[in-house]
Amino acid sequence: MLTPTHGSSVRLARSRDASELLSLRRIAEDWLAERGVEQWSPGEVALGDVVRQIERREWFVSTMPNGIIAAVLRFLDHDREIWPDNTRPGRRGTSTD
Repeated sequence: MLTPTHGSSVRLARSRDASELLSLRRIAEDWLAERGVEQWSPGEVALGDVVRQIERREWFVSTMPNGIIAAVLRFLDHDREIWPDNTRPGRRGTSTD
């Protein structure tokens, strides 16, 4: 676990974080849609998807000293949709969600 000087901490997401991560994703989807941005379709990610991503250790959360999640990051060494021909993950195009 990393501990930045301002009192928050960064850790791997846990399965109990899944619903909150999905809720934050939904807020971002709505925000983008309201502005006409077609990056993410509302509802395209299900809770089961987030749980599996957490199990694969893709999600990190930053929490405030009181335990509230302040920020999230999904780290992938490659994204098959964006770089389908990438046979060497981590070499071309690290992506975040």
